[in-house]
Amino acid sequence: MLKSSLVHQLAWEHDFEIDSKKAGPQSSPSWSWLSSFQPVRTNFIDKSPDPLSPELLSCSVQLADQSSPFGHVLGGELDLIATFTHSLIIPQATINKFDVVIDRSSWKSSDLPRISDTNEFLGEFYYYLYIGKANSTYSFGLLLQSMGDGMFIRKGLLHVSSKDAGASIWLSEQAQRMKLRLL
Repeated sequence: MLKSSLVHQLAWEHDFEIDSKKAGPQSSPSWSWLSSFQPVRTNFIDKSPDPLSPELLSCSVQLADQSSPFGHVLGGELDLIATFTHSLIIPQATINKFDVVIDRSSWKSSDLPRISDTNEFLGEFYYYLYIGKANSTYSFGLLLQSMGDGMFIRKGLLHVSSKDAGASIWLSEQAQRMKLRLL
């Protein structure tokens, strides 16, 4: 992942069209495709100025071997100022229209990586973070789980259609723009 476009590269998801027989070990950071050890694809994010887009403040990774900058990553942190909202604030009818691709670490079984019923990810610990627009009718967000003290882990990617009024969640009065840390 390139630091200059790191925020836009958060819109990765598992590529289920590529047969992957063997899943590797789960690792961190949760925000990186490196955590999946599965085939992934990135989604296009429009790089036009967008006041809601996340702002990268800092990025750090912990390498298994400091002399190997392209080697195994043990963990990492991403500090952002971003627009996000609590899952309990969004009307259930709106959430049901989201297409959510769950990250491998959150799968209950290997054959159910994409879900349409988001009830499992509603509650005091779940948030939706805006990443950006793909075009005028489509945007992407992250499903996050709070770890407390402004720290979150990525749980999945949201595909949000503007025609379903889904994009309005980022513009509502309940949406917050604040500093957070992705682990």
